[in-house]
Amino acid sequence: MQSLSVHVDVTEAGYVGSIESDSALELGGVRRVRGADCGEVLDALGFVGALGLERALGDPSAESLATPPLVPAPARHEPALADPSAEVSREEAARALHVGVAGFALLQAGLTPGAALGLGAAAQFDWSAGRGQDPSWQPLLLAGVYFAAPEDLRVDGGGALRLRQWSSHTVFCPWRLPASGLLGLRPCVDFDAGRSSGEGIGVQGETKRASPWLSASAELRGELRLGQGIELGVSLEAVVPLWRAHFYLLPDVMRFETPAFGFRAGSSLSLLF
Repeated sequence: MQSLSVHVDVTEAGYVGSIESDSALELGGVRRVRGADCGEVLDALGFVGALGLERALGDPSAESLATPPLVPAPARHEPALADPSAEVSREEAARALHVGVAGFALLQAGLTPGAALGLGAAAQFDWSAGRGQDPSWQPLLLAGVYFAAPEDLRVDGGGALRLRQWSSHTVFCPWRLPASGLLGLRPCVDFDAGRSSGEGIGVQGETKRASPWLSASAELRGELRLGQGIELGVSLEAVVPLWRAHFYLLPDVMRFETPAFGFRAGSSLSLLF
């Protein structure tokens, strides 16, 4: 008695079937057929088995029939896989820039006219270093404006000189040390451009006078990351006024003069998105 052994496997390219018989069927060992459909593979294997039986029974027409070729599986159009490096680059770009708002206070007694404490608000922009760059390269830019409350300087004989000041405030910090962590230090440069004004109150010959306020400074800024997107900053600055204003009531009664050099301290609270 002759026997046939049929086996079908599923692969990524489709179905692969094999048929094996004893030597009496003269199949020449194992025959394999590949196809996209299981039914097609089984039909082809049956045809191969039938040829083997006809040969074994001595049918001459079977000798002229060639063993059917392997049936190739139809081409599969697999969806193109996204380049992982491109996905990572897009994610890094999305994380590189953080935009937020900041409220800040500046203590600058004796440096500017008006109250010693100035209060302001700013837009904040943070960048993170990209792949292959120095991780400490994390530029920060603060751009805002602050106001100092009016300050009244009393004069002998009654009356006062009322001083006011407002200014834009720009801070740029190129590095953060260390690059990561809750605490960090930043070396920064600042530039202010604004207006100082004085007004005589309750004095003879009341007058008003205004003067530009321009300054440049070097700053050391400390940061504490309180949570996701929340930062507390403190700073100490050495300030050089680029325009020196003079406010007085009489030629011999000077009430305020912008110094040639001064210090100021600051604090800020930032919310980044």
